[in-house]
Amino acid sequence: QGMNQQDIATLENEGHLSVNVVDKTFDISSEDVEISTQDVEGSVVATEDGITVALDIVIDDALRSEGIAREVVNRIQNMRKDLNFNVSDRIDVTIYAEEAVKCAISANNVYICSETLSYSLTFSNAVIEGEKAEFDDIKLIINIKKHA
Repeated sequence: QGMNQQDIATLENEGHLSVNVVDKTFDISSEDVEISTQDVEGSVVATEDGITVALDIVIDDALRSEGIAREVVNRIQNMRKDLNFNVSDRIDVTIYAEEAVKCAISANNVYICSETLSYSLTFSNAVIEGEKAEFDDIKLIINIKKHA
C-alpha cells in the first residue's frame, strides 16, 4: 500500500524492487506481492501494459439532459427518413413528455432544432398522435410535420 506508481512500475517491469525500511534494505520480488487496483468511487479503472485509465461514470443532470437531447435528435432524424422528407425540409416538432424530460429538451432546444432543421419545437400537455419513443426510463411521443 505504501508503494507509489513508480515503485509498482519498477516491480512489474524488472521483477524486483529494493525497499528501505528502518535503515534496512529488502529486496522484494514480484512473486512476493500481489498487485491489485481499486476503483475510485464514481469511476471505473483499468490497467494494462503499464497504462492505467480511469473513467468518470457519474451522470449529472447536465450530462443526462444532453443524452436525452441526443436521443430525441436521433428519433426525429429516423422519423424524417421514414417519412421520406427531403434533407432540406424544415419541420415542426411536437412532443408529449413528462415534466423532467421537457426540461431536458428545453435546455437543449437550440441544439435539437439545428440538428433536425426544426422550425419549431413545442410541447403538448395532452397525449398526441406520433411515434412513441422509449429509452432508459423515459417515455415520450414525438410528432413531426413539414413546416408550411
